[in-house]
Amino acid sequence: MKSLPSARLSQIKSHLGSVLHELGLRPKLLSDAGESRIIFQNKTGDETSPVEILVPNPKMAGWKDCVLIAKNFQVAPVGSNGFQYQYGFFGQTKTVLSENEPEALETIKQRVLEQGLLFGENHPRRLLDERIYLMANDLKFGIGLDPSVMVLAYREGENEGLRFKDDYDHEWDISIDDVLVKVTLDGSEIDVSPAGDYGLVWLLIEDHLDSFESQANPDSKW
Repeated sequence: MKSLPSARLSQIKSHLGSVLHELGLRPKLLSDAGESRIIFQNKTGDETSPVEILVPNPKMAGWKDCVLIAKNFQVAPVGSNGFQYQYGFFGQTKTVLSENEPEALETIKQRVLEQGLLFGENHPRRLLDERIYLMANDLKFGIGLDPSVMVLAYREGENEGLRFKDDYDHEWDISIDDVLVKVTLDGSEIDVSPAGDYGLVWLLIEDHLDSFESQANPDSKW
């Protein structure tokens, strides 16, 4: 016969199997000072769900009095290759789970699916510099890059940045650290500025793209 904590984990694995597989998560039981919590994380612990379940009385069967806690982080995808930037924590919501097992498990399933994944600080696809997120938005909304252009975010040592190939087959690399923002075009640095000037990068790129357009279509009128 399974213990009560193990029974709850088995119910979650059974009902949330496809969702957990999709997100790469597994439920894990943590116990402290007479209370238990069920969290969801991957094998290495650097990808987690902002959802957890508080089990105030681990000796009680079922889901009675259990509380689902959803932490509300503002998470933005950056680039086309699965990077994310987390730019705020906006509190949490609590939901008392139903005593009815199927209803409780369906509530857990929906919230885990809705809340998505959080990357830990050392995750290779977690960006820590807000300026990369803002520059990605500048490329998308300021310049209006064609949606087919793949903008790839990266994190390499102390540098974070963006790479993309424009419609004229030119390769761009924008990198930033605590001191400098560097813009490279086809392997050659074309601008090195104080990091605080990152907001002007998209104007530099736009000027070059306009020039490429003029060269490609010399008879076009502006």
